[in-house]
Amino acid sequence: MSDNTCVMERQMTVPRYVIANDIEDSVVLLNLNTKRYYILNSTASAIWHGVVEGKTESQIVDGMFQEYEASQEHIGASVARILDLLEKAHLIE
Repeated sequence: MSDNTCVMERQMTVPRYVIANDIEDSVVLLNLNTKRYYILNSTASAIWHGVVEGKTESQIVDGMFQEYEASQEHIGASVARILDLLEKAHLIE
């Protein structure tokens, strides 16, 4: 990763009140506290699986950089944005 890219080393976890199920290349999430469900596309699903596997944000970015044709800066910003949205929806903490 380039020196001018700042990726936080946050490591998120999934709370007990969130249920996840893989459906093809997507993940369906249910927050039992809010009774809301979410469907993640394949890219967001890859980020979700990184969280479930206990990876840090930078490890998720590095893994996605190996798989997708995009700059690490772009991938890092996208991963941060998705993690922020998941956290705001109380799907990760």
